[in-house]
Amino acid sequence: MLPKPIDALAFSDVAAMVDAGLREGRTLDLKQAPVGGKDDDKREFLADVSALANTAGGDIVFGIMEAQGEATGAPGIELPDPDAEVLRLESILRTGLEPRLPRVELRWLPGPDGKGLLILRAPRSYLGPHRVTFRGHGHFYGRTNAGKTQMDVAELRSAFLATEGLHQGIRRFRNERLGIIEAGEGPVGLRSGAKVILHVVPLEAFAAERNVGINRNRDLLLPVGSSSGGLNTVHTLEGYATFTGREDIEEGTFNYALLFRSGIIESGSTVGYSNEHGPFIPASAVEWKVLEAVGRYREKLTEKGVELPLYVFLSLIGVRGHRLEASQHPFGL
Repeated sequence: MLPKPIDALAFSDVAAMVDAGLREGRTLDLKQAPVGGKDDDKREFLADVSALANTAGGDIVFGIMEAQGEATGAPGIELPDPDAEVLRLESILRTGLEPRLPRVELRWLPGPDGKGLLILRAPRSYLGPHRVTFRGHGHFYGRTNAGKTQMDVAELRSAFLATEGLHQGIRRFRNERLGIIEAGEGPVGLRSGAKVILHVVPLEAFAAERNVGINRNRDLLLPVGSSSGGLNTVHTLEGYATFTGREDIEEGTFNYALLFRSGIIESGSTVGYSNEHGPFIPASAVEWKVLEAVGRYREKLTEKGVELPLYVFLSLIGVRGHRLEASQHPFGL
C-alpha cells in the first residue's frame, strides 16, 4: 500500500516512489494498462481487488510499468473521462463480488501530457471472504508477496471462522458492558432510573490490536442527550470519558460518552421522566438524539482513521414500568 492517505496523493508523489524503487508486494499491485472491456478483463480486475480485500487490503495503481515486480516507470494512462471510468469500475465491483465490498476508494491523479494514474484502494474487509461471481466465475482469491492466488479449502475455512469469531466477540463485548453498567460500575456513575446505552463498534477494533490515540483537547465527545457545554472529563482504564453532572452528588451524572482506545464508542444517558400518568420515556426525542449522536461518532471515527463497517447497538435498561411516549418532551441537557 502506498504510504500516504489516498486523498493526499499526487502524480508527483507516486513518480517519486517509482524513482526510489517502488515494488509490488502483498498490499500493492502495479498495472500498466487500464481495465479492459472484455469479460476476462473484468474477471481479472475483480480477482485482483477481492484478493487484496480478503487478505490485508492494499492499492492497485494503473499506469505504472514494472519488470519482475519492480516499478520501472510511471508513464500514466490516458482516460478521456476519468469520472466515467471510476463509475464503470465501481459498477463492476458492485455486481461482480459476493458479498459486496464495504468500501473501495478510486482516485484519478492527473499528470503531464493529459495522462495520469488511477489508484484503487481496497481496505482489508471483515465481511469476507469475498467471491468473484461475475459470469458464474465463483472463485475466492487471496494475495501473497508474489501476487494473487486462488484460496484453497483450508484458507477458506480459516477466513470464514475468523469472520464469525469477530461477530461473536462483538456480541460478547456488548453484553459484558451492559452488565457492568447495570451493576453501577461503568466509567462514571449515572444517576438511578431508566437509561439508554448506545454502542458504536468498529469491526476492525476486534480484528487487530488498535490504538486510535486519544487527544484530551480534541476528543471531547458529546454524550447522547447532551447539547453542548458543561462537560467534565476523566481518563479511564478503557479510554477517555466526557460527562455532564457530578459524581460527588446524590443525583450523579446525567450522561456520558466514552472513547475506547480501540475506537469503540459507548454513550449512556438517563431517560426516565414522570408526569400525571406515571413514568415514561420520551421516545421521539430519544430517537432523534441517538441518530444525532451516531452521526457525530461516525465523524469522529473517520477523523481517527477507523474504517467501516460499524456495528450500532441501542439498549434500554432499567425501564420496567415505563411507557413510551411519542411526545416532544425534551431529553437530556
